[in-house]
Amino acid sequence: MRIGFDAKRLFHNHTGLGVYSRLLVKVLHSLDDQFDPVLFSKSIEKSQYSTDYTDFTAVQGSGPLWRRRGVISDIAESGCQLYHGLSHELPLGIERVGIPTVVTIHDLIFERNPSLFPWVDRQIYRHKWTHSTRVADTVICVSDHTRQDLMEFYGTSADKIEVVQPMHDPLFEKAPDSEMQLAVRKKYDLPEDYFLYVGSVTRRKNLLGILQAMHSLEPADRIPLVVIGSGGKYLSECQAAVETFRLEQEVIFCQAVPNEELPPFYQMATALIYPSLYEGFGIPVIESLFCKTPVITSQSSSLPEAAGPGALLIDPTDAHELAAAMHRLAQDSQLQEDLATRGAAYVQRFSNATLGHKLLKIYRNFLPK
Repeated sequence: MRIGFDAKRLFHNHTGLGVYSRLLVKVLHSLDDQFDPVLFSKSIEKSQYSTDYTDFTAVQGSGPLWRRRGVISDIAESGCQLYHGLSHELPLGIERVGIPTVVTIHDLIFERNPSLFPWVDRQIYRHKWTHSTRVADTVICVSDHTRQDLMEFYGTSADKIEVVQPMHDPLFEKAPDSEMQLAVRKKYDLPEDYFLYVGSVTRRKNLLGILQAMHSLEPADRIPLVVIGSGGKYLSECQAAVETFRLEQEVIFCQAVPNEELPPFYQMATALIYPSLYEGFGIPVIESLFCKTPVITSQSSSLPEAAGPGALLIDPTDAHELAAAMHRLAQDSQLQEDLATRGAAYVQRFSNATLGHKLLKIYRNFLPK
């Protein structure tokens, strides 16, 4: 099963689409010894991840339009039986290669929330998404919500779409390690009780909404917030809000946490708070549930799908509703336990083996029996 992949994000993105791509290739390789990936990307030798894929075939291109057009000849010469665009795109002219194609659509945020994107970016994205969903034999959506968006905005046939959620790092399924937890608590000077935010600090993720909710609570009703994530201008706005709301002693920013230290952060937290305005899926939500930690998240976009019965769902634009959920969860240990238990059972449907076998089945449907 020789499958070609657009590996730009795999080699060059540290979060989001890069994590999705790396986990997908590694999980499929672990599930099927006949899986033979071919990774197409520019500047592979400059990637910090290049040494992780030395056992796989990698094809390195060059030139400004190689990924968009030039890669076609390399795909044709590679002997691939199928090509998968892992991040919304397929090369122009891929039909001429004569092999089946699959594309993953993660979200249509720029269509649903256009104010978050410059006009030029929206036109480029729309052109690429429209082309890839039109020519692909199968479109993979990472949630049913993205599937619905795709049918609404682009008229893609439901028969052409498969929903396969993103995979997650197996680290989050490991049992808690008390020594590791103690080391992490000491290293980052974490309080005994805290809420947790994980993700890039961008306007769409709505960290400011959490800070507004904290500010609306009486000081005696607050518990600290630990923020893991980096950002630019919006992060600066949030840090300024911390000062304005006088929350300096209650908000802890941790911008560079190694991946292996993330599970203890989740495991020791009272809950993850993830009031994003829009998500294609919401990986931090399932990471939290795998760690048996409850979640407060948005009642919109794909987040109810990711959280299932393991979360309190709120309107992300209503700081008072979020504050009420924070206060309720902080005061009710039985509710915390119930949400964690139900969430941990629910999230098993997103095991890497389940998702990987579903994806392999999609590939095999196009290959000779």
